[in-house]
Amino acid sequence: MRPLAIALITGVTLMVSPLAGAQTSPPPPAQQNPSPMVEGTRSHERLAPTPLGGMSRSFAGPAGKPVEVWIPDHAGTRDVVDLVVHFHGTAWLPQQAVARVGSPVVAAVVNLGAGSGGYHRAFTDPAAFDSLLAGVEREVSAAGARPVRVGGVTLTGFSAGHGAVRAILREPRHFAKAHAVLLLDGMHTSYVPDGTVIDKGGALDTTNLTAFADFARAAIHGEKRFVVTHSEIFPGTFASTTETAEWLLRALGLRRTRVLLWGPRGMQQLSEVRAGGFEMLGFAGNSAPDHVDHLHAMPELLARVLGSTAPGNSGTNGHSRSDSPEARRQVAVTFDDIPGVAMPRSARCDRKAHAEMNRKLLGSITEHRVPAFGLVVEGRLCERERGALPAILRMWLDAGLDLGNHSFSHFDINNTPLSRYQADVIRGETVTARLLAERGRRLRYFRHPFLHAGTDLRTKGAFEKFLLGRGYRVAPVTIDNQEWVFAEVYAMAKDRGDKATADRVAASYITHMKEVFDFFEKLSVQVIGYEVRQVLLLHANPLNADYFGELARMMRARGYAFVSIDRALEDPAYLLPDTYAGPRGLSWIHRWASSKGMKMQQEPREPEWIAGLFRGEAARGR
Repeated sequence: MRPLAIALITGVTLMVSPLAGAQTSPPPPAQQNPSPMVEGTRSHERLAPTPLGGMSRSFAGPAGKPVEVWIPDHAGTRDVVDLVVHFHGTAWLPQQAVARVGSPVVAAVVNLGAGSGGYHRAFTDPAAFDSLLAGVEREVSAAGARPVRVGGVTLTGFSAGHGAVRAILREPRHFAKAHAVLLLDGMHTSYVPDGTVIDKGGALDTTNLTAFADFARAAIHGEKRFVVTHSEIFPGTFASTTETAEWLLRALGLRRTRVLLWGPRGMQQLSEVRAGGFEMLGFAGNSAPDHVDHLHAMPELLARVLGSTAPGNSGTNGHSRSDSPEARRQVAVTFDDIPGVAMPRSARCDRKAHAEMNRKLLGSITEHRVPAFGLVVEGRLCERERGALPAILRMWLDAGLDLGNHSFSHFDINNTPLSRYQADVIRGETVTARLLAERGRRLRYFRHPFLHAGTDLRTKGAFEKFLLGRGYRVAPVTIDNQEWVFAEVYAMAKDRGDKATADRVAASYITHMKEVFDFFEKLSVQVIGYEVRQVLLLHANPLNADYFGELARMMRARGYAFVSIDRALEDPAYLLPDTYAGPRGLSWIHRWASSKGMKMQQEPREPEWIAGLFRGEAARGR
């Protein structure tokens, strides 16, 4: 590789002085290296360092080089933090990009000099990345004076930094750990034979690309998030990001959509590909400044990866990100049983424990900018602690969220006289309606406990007429699940201080939810011909207080935008007939299928080991 090509494609010094390589001897014309010219076709806007707050720390990483860590305010007070690891680029810029996402995410930046080979070799041994993660946990724990562990990991690489990313992804443990990847004009490989371009009979060495193809497939299936950008630069001595992008698309069976849009920093976007959680964005430019544009566009592109809607993070190209209402998949997230359920035995009548659980859950909801909807069971608190209910509900309202009625006592309409059931609904309005009225709002939604709507059409119809008379609309559910079983087993493990089981339950919970989403996405297409705007049923419990962030990332990776329940119910599917009456609490997709005479399909259940632990607790009278 010629020195000029190194400086223009992979040199860290270029970020300081983009024309540094222009004084070297020019390469032979056939090489078509990126032009070092200064041109005004595009604006090439450049960011400048700004104060970020938080705390900066560093420790010795691969090859003895420093790992520069930025820790946002309050990250050290959390048990789990998300991490963005960036490879190649002056540290302030990726740290600034992480800060602008608006969530308490830790940034770690690694610089190992020019050339992707150095980055790749540094992380060939999986222990190197293990050591990096351990170092970050140590620094964040020291900053907050309490143990903190790394949760979700996003890997980002500019130019040569992709070498570290591909090496890390080759280790199955690290592939599983990485929730998202962002490659900024940096997916390269060699030619075979070395240095022989394709039009001279060469081919791409795909051994350096297979890890990216595997990650892209996982993203397409909704398991990961992967965004790739590329320019039109043709290095000549090794494969361009355009050539590797074309190979990747062929491997995935995808095709580009041609566009002509303005991107961040004055970039010009020429093409895009979107499939599930995978995106590829092609930009114009064959010069050194065009290459550096991709690094300076990192705030907008990282926001795209993480789904942020923080002010100032939107690009100028007019495209929706995964959080926008125009995204292909949309979900309204709802939480039943506020102020809390499936609490550890020791905390069931503890108002402080309930308040702290809600505070933690709301912190995660607001961090991920989810317009969640809460359904209140006013009788959930022990009678002597019910004076704490207004303060807990105000926490939800102060977070900008809406509340609905889930009854006072959580009676089952299937075994409760209708008059008593209706009286319990009215009783469940007392505190919630008053707090909403203080803000000029009213109760608008009711959800049936257990999703039981009546064993016969007469009872079902009579209760629906009662709800209508009180100004309610039923809050439907399309994505039902066994989260409540996992939550009880998780609380059991917490009760006895069994961290290993609690962690195992949480991991199994996320896996179960992936299976559930996959099931109902496909079932929706079978029943109504497309994926409905989904409504997800969850509960206010310690499991979600600890792991809703993981669940939110999973949903974003599947390409979902978070929308309000009002927005979800604008989908015309919710006007379809629901003629089901019976003993089961069903997803509305099942109800629509039943109304069409379609055969009921079995949805995913919890693993047997979870079910066994749950049965054991039930037998002991938990």
